[in-house]
Amino acid sequence: MNGRFVAGVASGAAAGLLVILVLSGRGDLYGRRSPNDENRLFTRVAKTVQPSVVQVMGLTESLPDDEEVNDPTGIIKAWRVFSSMFIQKYKVESMGSGVVFDHRGHIVTNHHVVATSKRAVVKLYPSGEEVHATLIGADPATDIAVIKVQNAGRLTPARFSDSARLEPGQLVLAVGAPFQLEETVTFGVISALSRSGLGLLAIEGFIQTDAQIHPGNSGGPLCDLDGKVVGVNTATLSAGAGVGFAIPSNTVKYVVTRIIKDGKVTRASLSLNVQPLTEELAEALSASEVKGVLVAGVTPGSPTAESGIMEGDIITGFDGVNIESPSELRSMALQKPVGKKVTLDIVRNGVSLMVETVLTERIESAL
Repeated sequence: MNGRFVAGVASGAAAGLLVILVLSGRGDLYGRRSPNDENRLFTRVAKTVQPSVVQVMGLTESLPDDEEVNDPTGIIKAWRVFSSMFIQKYKVESMGSGVVFDHRGHIVTNHHVVATSKRAVVKLYPSGEEVHATLIGADPATDIAVIKVQNAGRLTPARFSDSARLEPGQLVLAVGAPFQLEETVTFGVISALSRSGLGLLAIEGFIQTDAQIHPGNSGGPLCDLDGKVVGVNTATLSAGAGVGFAIPSNTVKYVVTRIIKDGKVTRASLSLNVQPLTEELAEALSASEVKGVLVAGVTPGSPTAESGIMEGDIITGFDGVNIESPSELRSMALQKPVGKKVTLDIVRNGVSLMVETVLTERIESAL
């Protein structure tokens, strides 16, 4: 067979294969995908997630209308006062988003969206129907709240992923109603995991993302490309765009489950108070390095006091994890169950020790 003919057939076949690969969505010969493939993927994810996203409006009681009118007899004023005794008027105090959690009508949102509200209204999509919701419970430590609507057959529960399997660089979509702009979708990547020490919440460990999050996105989902919820959006840094934070889905699932069962989340405590360790304090306490937190007080009669932990001790580790700040220690204790035995690494007078203690139920004045 003529060599030129064979070469021509081969090159023609290769060109045909290239066209077939590109048109079939498998990419080119180098494995690159067409931009249309990504567009279709994002569209598919958005369509999967949006039916599980709602708008949440927190309502507060409105005072009787005090608009000035010509009322020489006082009849209009008297009617307003009388009617307010029987007809409650409400105004929208806060707005955010929410994620349908289950078929029973439970919806997860942020605590700060409904924290001071007397009632809540949920707007469903795509119907636009507004229904009243009841507050089931909240956990301010994680900024999670659970509300419930009746006739839950209209709701589509979201699917939640295992946030422990996330990695920086993964593509994600944020869905919600920023600035009351319903069914808004933005996308970005997971910028970092386990972000803490921000001073936003008692328990942090946030997912950081550059997907745009704005007021009104609070309580809405952060989703992976399988359409599963990896986190619940909760905050953004006002100093810079593209720095948003979401509560990991594993934390959300645990907290929501406890709230539905008990109406609250019982938190654990070490029954002590701590403060940051400075260079001056470390030197005065014969510590070889500025590492850990300083015990400023211990609750008398608590398991921690009975274990021998004393004021002036330096805690450097909690169950084998290094401690760098009071917020880290508090967060680790809060995420453990009450009654759990834990090990503390401490430094006392320059000597390293290991002490076991038992976590008790948290009171607000102690860690």
